[in-house]
Amino acid sequence: MTTAATGADRADFVWHGHPIRSALALDLPRAASGAPLAPLTIAVDGELADPPARPLWRSAYTGFELHADRTGCWLARPDLRIRIQPDAIVLSATPDAIALEYLRTRVLALWLHLIAAPPIHASAVARDGVALAFLGASGAGKSTLCAAMRAHGCTPLADDLLPLAAGVEGVPVYPGHGGLHLWPDSARHLLGDIAQLPRIPAQGEKRRLAAPAQTRAARLRAVLLLRRGPVAAAACVRLSGAEALLTLLAHGQMAGCAERLGLGGMRLQRLGAALAHFPVYAFEYPDKLADLPAACALAASLLRSDCDAVSDDRIKGSRA
Repeated sequence: MTTAATGADRADFVWHGHPIRSALALDLPRAASGAPLAPLTIAVDGELADPPARPLWRSAYTGFELHADRTGCWLARPDLRIRIQPDAIVLSATPDAIALEYLRTRVLALWLHLIAAPPIHASAVARDGVALAFLGASGAGKSTLCAAMRAHGCTPLADDLLPLAAGVEGVPVYPGHGGLHLWPDSARHLLGDIAQLPRIPAQGEKRRLAAPAQTRAARLRAVLLLRRGPVAAAACVRLSGAEALLTLLAHGQMAGCAERLGLGGMRLQRLGAALAHFPVYAFEYPDKLADLPAACALAASLLRSDCDAVSDDRIKGSRA
């Protein structure tokens, strides 16, 4: 039986528009009234059964095995079992700090696949109800650009993970984590003293920069595929429809697990539908932190109310 979470051991959060009632402290924004999307409950059950059948896959990095059942999936290893269903996530034990960070990132990403909102490896900022996403692998500068875009009046909405699900009027971007995870060199360049910034469990020296509270959704205007390198100035070139779709598919969060669960067709359909509402650009920019202002100015130009991002094929920036 699932352990009841009442009173002080229950908390309500909101994450990418989803209200979460949790028996665990998740370090997420506290729930506001009227969270619009599907709800989720997170509980701990010391009597949670073992997963059924043989594993579909085992991670050499975390040791978790992936299992499937009729209503969802499992991630399991000897010290911890996690059952993931569309309306609930149940753990067999209270996780330590590293496993809790895994829950907040990888497990919740896999849950998004189950509810047909496939996430990509992206961060996002918003201004005046319009959002811009930065897509890329670790080290591409997603969080750094999000933090630097504050100088252009932008508010960080998401860090490292962005669900894509098209609605009637476009792709809404709801606030995710309440902060940004920055490497020390980026944090020092942008903030100076970082002694008070907390380290992130399981992410080495990365530091957490709290972001201003944001409750409203923004409409996704464009996605920028980051290419950081020794170039003189920032520039972005629009990808073709096929290139854009392949890019989103290649940068999915927990996409390998989703494919093994038979959710590949859903991912293809949902990402294809989302691309009807925004373009994807290859965004090349200098790798020197001193050149960030010019790169941010170019990115911010896509958020102007008079900028038709969908029709622009190539946009160039100036050298800082």
